[in-house]
Amino acid sequence: MTDASEQAAVLALVARTRLPWHWAGALIEEAGGAKRLLAGDLGGVAWYNRADAEALARAADPEEVSRRAELAAGLASRGVTLVTVLDDDYPPALHAAHDRPPFLFTRGPLPGGRAVAVAGAAAAPPEAVERAGALAAALAREQVTVVAAPRTAAGGAALTAALDAGGRAVAVLDAGIEHPEALPAGLAASLTGRGGALVSPCWPDAGPKPASDLHRATLSGLALGLVVVDGEKNGPVPSQARRCLDQGRRLFLLSPLVLRQSWAKQYAGRPGATVVDAVDDILEVVAAMMQLRAQLSAMP
Repeated sequence: MTDASEQAAVLALVARTRLPWHWAGALIEEAGGAKRLLAGDLGGVAWYNRADAEALARAADPEEVSRRAELAAGLASRGVTLVTVLDDDYPPALHAAHDRPPFLFTRGPLPGGRAVAVAGAAAAPPEAVERAGALAAALAREQVTVVAAPRTAAGGAALTAALDAGGRAVAVLDAGIEHPEALPAGLAASLTGRGGALVSPCWPDAGPKPASDLHRATLSGLALGLVVVDGEKNGPVPSQARRCLDQGRRLFLLSPLVLRQSWAKQYAGRPGATVVDAVDDILEVVAAMMQLRAQLSAMP
């Protein structure tokens, strides 16, 4: 059961901290809860993390907690759900990532186990956009949830194609969930009206911040793997690919990209990377990963 007061305490601590957000969330979890941390109960925190935990707790006050409680309540009245790292419904795949955001604001159902992210340059060429849509549609027809950034050409095409194929799509926003520029016109209604979802690791009114650490961590962290369809060497896509591998996710590189881009060729040789020609190659790896998860969960 969700504890609203605990959620408000998480928001208050993160709002005031100067620590990296993922580290603040980790300290909150290590302490056994945000309210416990605010109360000065650091018994669960390792001695070498105490200084950071104490600084985190000192930054917030009861007034900040009240303001964040009002924020969450107002959002809930408008159909926005808050999920923190302390909640049971925080996505398990993302929770396993070391750089998980401390909270998410969402509309619609979060992805389950079978999810694959699709990434490409913000202004990908038409052939890459078409390829992203075709891959997403094929994944959706196999009951794989498609995760993508909606304000990129490839991401928007992937989300739309997944919905058109009757599948599930999750848009990871690089802005606040209530910011007017968070989504291209028309896509928000299309997503939430057809079983899709919006996910934002930002404050609700935050402006767009493309390729931020929070956005990269959420995009690949929600999925089993990331399919890269396009991306220039000096653009944000190679950083997203690196983040994917750092999180222990599978990186799928389309063979045309590997032939065309030197950075993709270098990444193709790294552990965890797979060069693919068709969606069947991706599905084969996803099936093997799901089978391994099932085996591990069945172990005593």
